[in-house]
Amino acid sequence: MDGERFDNLTKALATRRSRRSIFGLAGAAVGGLFGGSSKALGAPKADKPSKCYGEGSSCTNAKQCCSGTCTNRRCAAPPAPQCAFATDCPGSDIECRSRSCVSGVCGFVNTPAGTPTSQQTAGDCRKNVCDGSGAVTSVPDDADRPEDNNGCTTDSCLNGVPSHTPKLEGTACGDGGGAVCDATGTCVGCLTASDCPGSDTECQTRSCNGGICGAEFAPQGTPTSDQTSGDCKQNVCDGAGGVILIADNTDVPGDDGNQCTTDTCVDGVPTFAPVAAGSQCSQGG
Repeated sequence: MDGERFDNLTKALATRRSRRSIFGLAGAAVGGLFGGSSKALGAPKADKPSKCYGEGSSCTNAKQCCSGTCTNRRCAAPPAPQCAFATDCPGSDIECRSRSCVSGVCGFVNTPAGTPTSQQTAGDCRKNVCDGSGAVTSVPDDADRPEDNNGCTTDSCLNGVPSHTPKLEGTACGDGGGAVCDATGTCVGCLTASDCPGSDTECQTRSCNGGICGAEFAPQGTPTSDQTSGDCKQNVCDGAGGVILIADNTDVPGDDGNQCTTDTCVDGVPTFAPVAAGSQCSQGG
């Protein structure tokens, strides 16, 4: 084949390819318009409707069966409903978990975490709550303070742990009768004698021994500072905190101005006895 014939053949082949391309494009366009090709028009692909096969239908996998079970290449019957209501389900409801029935299937619904339960222990600095998984757990509750009924301690909680801190020594406690707190948080009658009720007298003084109020008495017969001169008597302590009068013949009455009498005491009674006859006295005596 000479060169000229070769060139003519090449041109002819190229012309045929070009025509095929043009006709192909045109055919695709026409097919898209009249044949409903969504791909040619750029439209989204339509979803295929899902379907399943009922009991006894042939199957190769469980997804083909409405029951979700394919046994021996046959779809099994759907399972019978377990319940119509939650109360049809086995078991019982508790505070943190209750039974449920959804689409005929029994299940459980857990109470939200942190929900307090009805069973609580007062004053333990803790709180029983649901844990969100159907169980009960205990969490710190510093507002649930303990009470030890001791007026000498401060009751509190610290991170869920009860605490009873002693109040300041000398803090009043009890029924207001003079009792005070000691350093250990114990209500005692006194720390010192001055904490005890009442007041001191010459015959009785308050005392405090081992936190207990008491009294100390002046010995019986101890004279008091309150005396009446010349009455032949003396005020003394009775040994039990009281005061009594006893005879005191040394506490003679005062001179009555009569030189003819002797001023004395007889068994605690003022006596003015006449002096012996003939005793010298001043005129008018």
